[in-house]
Amino acid sequence: MSGQRIAGLCFLIAATLQSGMAFANPPPILCTNLPRYGWVSSEEVEARLKRAGFQLLRLRITNEACYAALVTNSAGQVQELRIHPGTSDVLPPDELTTGSVRP
Repeated sequence: MSGQRIAGLCFLIAATLQSGMAFANPPPILCTNLPRYGWVSSEEVEARLKRAGFQLLRLRITNEACYAALVTNSAGQVQELRIHPGTSDVLPPDELTTGSVRP
Protein backbone atom coordinates (compact mmCIF):
# COMPACT_ATOMS: atom_id res chain seq x y z
CA MET A 1 0.00 0.00 0.00
CA SER A 2 1.34 3.41 -0.85
CA GLY A 3 1.78 6.12 1.72
CA GLN A 4 -0.94 8.18 0.04
CA ARG A 5 -3.50 5.34 0.30
CA ILE A 6 -2.64 4.81 3.97
CA ALA A 7 -3.05 8.52 4.68
CA GLY A 8 -6.39 8.52 2.85
CA LEU A 9 -7.56 5.47 4.79
CA CYS A 10 -6.55 7.07 8.10
CA PHE A 11 -8.46 10.22 7.16
CA LEU A 12 -11.55 8.18 6.28
CA ILE A 13 -11.44 6.32 9.60
CA ALA A 14 -11.00 9.55 11.57
CA ALA A 15 -13.88 11.22 9.73
CA THR A 16 -16.13 8.23 10.38
CA LEU A 17 -15.32 8.22 14.08
CA GLN A 18 -15.95 11.95 14.41
CA SER A 19 -19.28 11.74 12.62
CA GLY A 20 -20.34 9.01 15.05
CA MET A 21 -19.69 11.38 17.93
CA ALA A 22 -22.33 13.75 16.59
CA PHE A 23 -24.95 11.04 17.09
CA ALA A 24 -23.85 10.10 20.61
CA ASN A 25 -26.37 10.33 23.42
CA PRO A 26 -26.74 13.78 24.95
CA PRO A 27 -25.27 14.23 28.42
CA PRO A 28 -27.66 13.39 31.25
CA ILE A 29 -29.59 16.18 32.89
CA LEU A 30 -28.19 16.70 36.36
CA CYS A 31 -29.50 18.36 39.49
CA THR A 32 -26.02 19.31 40.56
CA ASN A 33 -22.36 18.80 39.84
CA LEU A 34 -21.45 19.01 43.53
CA PRO A 35 -19.27 16.19 44.83
CA ARG A 36 -21.06 13.82 47.20
CA TYR A 37 -19.26 15.23 50.25
CA GLY A 38 -21.03 18.55 49.55
CA TRP A 39 -24.50 17.02 49.73
CA VAL A 40 -26.82 17.44 52.69
CA SER A 41 -27.44 14.24 54.62
CA SER A 42 -30.52 12.12 54.14
CA GLU A 43 -31.47 12.95 57.74
CA GLU A 44 -31.46 16.67 56.89
CA VAL A 45 -33.62 16.04 53.83
CA GLU A 46 -36.08 14.02 55.91
CA ALA A 47 -36.24 16.75 58.58
CA ARG A 48 -36.87 19.45 55.98
CA LEU A 49 -39.63 17.40 54.34
CA LYS A 50 -41.24 16.79 57.72
CA ARG A 51 -41.20 20.54 58.48
CA ALA A 52 -42.90 21.11 55.11
CA GLY A 53 -45.71 18.71 56.05
CA PHE A 54 -44.58 15.59 54.20
CA GLN A 55 -44.04 12.10 55.57
CA LEU A 56 -41.07 10.38 53.96
CA LEU A 57 -41.72 6.86 52.68
CA ARG A 58 -38.51 6.33 50.70
CA LEU A 59 -35.42 8.33 49.75
CA ARG A 60 -33.02 7.37 46.98
CA ILE A 61 -30.34 8.90 44.77
CA THR A 62 -31.24 9.15 41.08
CA ASN A 63 -29.04 8.87 38.00
CA GLU A 64 -29.49 12.64 37.62
CA ALA A 65 -27.59 13.30 40.89
CA CYS A 66 -30.77 14.25 42.75
CA TYR A 67 -32.49 12.89 45.79
CA ALA A 68 -35.87 11.37 44.89
CA ALA A 69 -38.29 11.24 47.79
CA LEU A 70 -41.48 9.24 47.84
CA VAL A 71 -43.69 11.09 50.33
CA THR A 72 -47.25 11.47 51.48
CA ASN A 73 -48.59 15.00 51.72
CA SER A 74 -50.94 16.38 54.37
CA ALA A 75 -53.94 15.06 52.39
CA GLY A 76 -52.48 11.54 52.41
CA GLN A 77 -51.63 11.56 48.69
CA VAL A 78 -48.42 9.87 47.58
CA GLN A 79 -46.01 12.06 45.60
CA GLU A 80 -42.51 11.71 44.23
CA LEU A 81 -40.35 14.79 44.70
CA ARG A 82 -36.92 15.63 43.30
CA ILE A 83 -34.70 17.30 45.87
CA HIS A 84 -31.51 19.25 45.24
CA PRO A 85 -28.80 17.43 47.20
CA GLY A 86 -26.78 20.56 47.99
CA THR A 87 -29.62 22.68 49.36
CA SER A 88 -32.44 20.18 50.06
CA ASP A 89 -34.79 22.40 48.04
CA VAL A 90 -37.69 20.65 46.34
CA LEU A 91 -37.19 21.09 42.61
CA PRO A 92 -40.04 22.02 40.28
CA PRO A 93 -40.78 19.15 37.86
CA ASP A 94 -39.93 21.27 34.79
CA GLU A 95 -36.46 22.15 36.08
CA LEU A 96 -35.16 18.68 35.23
CA THR A 97 -36.10 19.12 31.59
CA THR A 98 -34.31 22.43 31.03
CA GLY A 99 -30.82 20.96 31.11
CA SER A 100 -29.61 23.45 33.70
CA VAL A 101 -27.26 22.33 36.43
CA ARG A 102 -27.48 24.02 39.78
CA PRO A 103 -24.25 24.43 41.73
